[in-house]
Amino acid sequence: MLSNNQNAISDFNYDDESLNIDDLESSFEEALKLQLSDLSTLEEEMEKIGDPENLGEVISDEIWNQFSNQIGLDITSETLIQKYDREHLNEKYEDISKSIMQDERYIKANANMKEKHNNGELVDTYTGKLMDANDKPNLDHVVSRKELYDNVRRKQANINTQDLANKKENLAPTNESLNKSKKEKSINQYIKEKKIEKSL
Repeated sequence: MLSNNQNAISDFNYDDESLNIDDLESSFEEALKLQLSDLSTLEEEMEKIGDPENLGEVISDEIWNQFSNQIGLDITSETLIQKYDREHLNEKYEDISKSIMQDERYIKANANMKEKHNNGELVDTYTGKLMDANDKPNLDHVVSRKELYDNVRRKQANINTQDLANKKENLAPTNESLNKSKKEKSINQYIKEKKIEKSL
């Protein structure tokens, strides 16, 4: 074994001239810059995700990105929207809204939320606080049913509203008061209105 290692070492030709310290240092600096730029991007994303004002936007963007990537969606195509509207002429928001709430995924997530609440383990997604036993929990659609129903990208992709509305990432336990006051508003719109109310 020792002779094999000695042979490998003797076969290795080390050329001082081929090793350029400046090139090596330059390539390390480039790699370091790339890593640091990735880190700064991650830090920016962390700030966005941690900011309640951006939470809904981040989740909405991620949901749309996932669906767009899965089907290679051409977002600029108006004909897809027109086709969707023709194929769903009798579709009414009220009917879709009810079917979202009756969807098996929503019912299951709601039951899971209630079980966590009964066990004293339910955390309000928007406040980050453990919900009290006296609090009445509601399962909120982070991106509202109305926003999803009206969304042009959803129509272009011919995706039904129930699938988007009841994705795990779009269901958030919160207290009933907050959920009822939010109604069909986007998170950003709701926060802006609350800030205006507070400033009056």
